Amino acid sequence: MYGVQEKYAMADRIPNLKVIFDTNILFTKVASDLVSKNLRDFISENSEHSDLNVEWYLPQVVVNERKFQMIKKAKDLLPSLTKLERLLGHKFAVGEDTLELHVDKAIEKGVSEHRFSVVDVNTKIIDWGEIINRSVSRMPPFEDSSSEKGFRDSIIAHSFVQLIKNSPKTPSICRLHH
Repeated sequence: MYGVQEKYAMADRIPNLKVIFDTNILFTKVASDLVSKNLRDFISENSEHSDLNVEWYLPQVVVNERKFQMIKKAKDLLPSLTKLERLLGHKFAVGEDTLELHVDKAIEKGVSEHRFSVVDVNTKIIDWGEIINRSVSRMPPFEDSSSEKGFRDSIIAHSFVQLIKNSPKTPSICRLHH
C-alpha cells in the first residue's frame, strides 16, 4: 500500500504544461481534418513525458472558426460530388443540409484523437467596454484595416487569461504557453 501512495504523491509533483492553440496553427486545406499534419505530428511527439503532464486546449471560438472553415471547404466540394453522383447514377445522400452534422463528427473525432480540452470563454467576466474601445481605436489585437481583424483574437486571449486564472499559480506545478 505504501508504494501505491508514494506513486500518487510523486504523480502530484509532476508539473502540468497547458498549451492553448489559436486557429492559425490548426488550419489545413483538407476539409476532413481538424488540425494540420504539422500540428498532429507536434502533438504526437510532445504528449508523453515522464516528468511533465502536457494538456492541449482549444478555445471554443477556435473550434467554431475551424468548423466554419471546414463547412466552407465542404461546400466547395459539393459540385464535384453532384457530378460524381450523375456519373455513377447513385446518390450519396450528402448535401448542404447534412454538412454540419458530418463536420461536427469530424471535429469530435479530432478533439478526441488529440485529447483536446475545449474551453469556453466566460463572457460575463469580460470587460466589453474595453474591447469596444480597443476595437474602435484599432488597438491590439485589433488592426486598422478594411476587414474585421481582432475580435476572435480578443476572445482567444480572454480564453487564455481565464485558463490561467483557473490553473494552479505555482510554476513548479503548472505552466501555461500560447
